[in-house]
Formats: sequence, C-alpha cells, structure tokens
Amino acid sequence: MEKIQSRNKKRLLYGDWNLNFMVNNKRLQELQNLLESYYMINTARSPTRITPSTESVIDVIITNKDIPVLSAAVVALGLSDHLAQIVRILVKEIGELKPL
Repeated sequence: MEKIQSRNKKRLLYGDWNLNFMVNNKRLQELQNLLESYYMINTARSPTRITPSTESVIDVIITNKDIPVLSAAVVALGLSDHLAQIVRILVKEIGELKPL
C-alpha cells in the first residue's frame, strides 16, 4: 500500500472481507483506522449477504477517497448467498474525465 500510495496511484480493493461492516467492533474500527490512514473508504452501504436470519456487509469495494464515485449498488444475481456490487467511478482518459 505504501508503495502504491507513494506513486499517487488510484486503488480499488474488493472482495469478501469476512468482516461485517454493519457491526461496529474493535476489528472493524482498527480496519477503518487503517483505511483512513491511506485515505480510503468503503463504498458498500447496503447488505451484501442476506440469509433468513442475518444481514451483513462483508463484500466490499474500497477506493481512494478522491476517486469520484458516481453510484454504488448491490444486485442480487441469484448465483450465491452473496450479492454482487456495481460501482461507477470517473476515470481520467487522456486529459478527460469519463464514467467507467
């Protein structure tokens, strides 16, 4: 992370982190402090895994805070008990900003 940060690169970290971002606890606070130290934020706001008895945000997409996030959504594809995520961001393409 430090190597990437020193090069001023954009970062997208994503996957099943097996840490519920809906439950405030010591592990989550430590991770959020670490992300904050690298100027990063989680884009997932809605549950990404839903069972008959629980809801959790364990599948996340984490980005630099300075990446313009146009939208973020959770989508049920019916392939798993985990929901898919879609994030639209702006990227710079040869001097222009374009939605991706």
